[in-house]
Amino acid sequence: MFEITSETRQAVKVAPAQVGNGKTVHYVSVDGFHLKTECGRVADRQLDDRQAGKMGRECGRCVKAVQTAVAQAEYEAQLDAMAQEPHVEAGRCTPLAGGEVHEMQQYDPQDRRPERVFPLCRTGSMTNTGTKYRKVAPDAPLTCRNCITNAERREAFYARRAPKAPASAPTIKPPAPAPATEHYQRIENGITTYLTQAEGEAEIARLRRLYLTGGIPQFYAGKTGATYNDADGLRIHLNLMKGPIPAPAPAAEPEPADETPARPAPAAAPTAPAEAAPREERASLATPADVVRGDGVRVRKEGRGKWIVLRGGDYLGVIWDHGTGTRRGRFATWSPYRPATVCTNDPAEAVNLIVQAWPVSIAELAAELGITRAAVTAAADALAECGRYVYRTEIRGPRARIADEAADALRSAFAATGAAPLTPA
Repeated sequence: MFEITSETRQAVKVAPAQVGNGKTVHYVSVDGFHLKTECGRVADRQLDDRQAGKMGRECGRCVKAVQTAVAQAEYEAQLDAMAQEPHVEAGRCTPLAGGEVHEMQQYDPQDRRPERVFPLCRTGSMTNTGTKYRKVAPDAPLTCRNCITNAERREAFYARRAPKAPASAPTIKPPAPAPATEHYQRIENGITTYLTQAEGEAEIARLRRLYLTGGIPQFYAGKTGATYNDADGLRIHLNLMKGPIPAPAPAAEPEPADETPARPAPAAAPTAPAEAAPREERASLATPADVVRGDGVRVRKEGRGKWIVLRGGDYLGVIWDHGTGTRRGRFATWSPYRPATVCTNDPAEAVNLIVQAWPVSIAELAAELGITRAAVTAAADALAECGRYVYRTEIRGPRARIADEAADALRSAFAATGAAPLTPA
């Protein structure tokens, strides 16, 4: 029986995981930022070795997928080892009666048999009964079509398996400080105050550290500012605004007092009671599954108190229902491209928070900067080594994506270095 050890998991880059509250161990790939198991389900959390040992059994489909991946990795290793040994041609031969020039089979003197001149392509019958061959010059041009095809395939194999030099990534320089053309607007309990750009960025950094240490229950920061809840549950906004801080409005001068004696007010006539304004009937959204959007985003219920957000075949994130009695918010949203969990009481806002975290395409960013996708990927790899960004999705190739913060850093880096546009791949 195939057994999955810790060395096996490291070789194929998988980790144990749990689906829901089940007692079956599944396996997810740790190479991408997703929680999709090898059997096609969506896992809730990863497990360590101690937690996986307490589970009942392993998923058979996941074990079979891991076994296939291990066999494929061993086969690829054998091909790489074979490509390290150069091919030595034994020679070339042609029939005694004349004909095409073939590549000759290898001869090992340790076989203790007389050397046999025989074509490598085995042209004719399987044993070439009645056909005798003789050696020709080693540099004689091949004329056998099968031998020429075999030589081309062999050259392609060695070229494909040859070690490749790492792509050179541009130097990531810190962006120059922007001029003070922006400011932050702070809205707290209906009161608006203003902060300079440096003060606002320092305040957001302080709030981020406070959130990570558990000082505030909710915090979200983006390109347009930040939103957080303090310890009392009060929601406070820090909005990034264009232009300098507006000047305070001048205080209104008091009007001079009227010294004319006031006349007695006439008696008020009885009036009919005013009719109450008709109450607006609004359709309330009970769960995220009731949210309807026109951009291809759909919400699917995945269990009790859990919904997943999808766009086509892409997995955007998950929403959990923590109940109406929580201080942070009923719906907790999680996306692999946002490091923090955000809570809210509005199901439409919960779906929108996950959609906003979907990153930009590498192909679109390469077309915008006028460089190749390989250069963008190499620069994103250089950023990922610093551990600052979730820079790539599980998708590879032209549909790969990187996070918005990583894309902004790459735009600043390429603009600062002034790299010349390359031919798009």
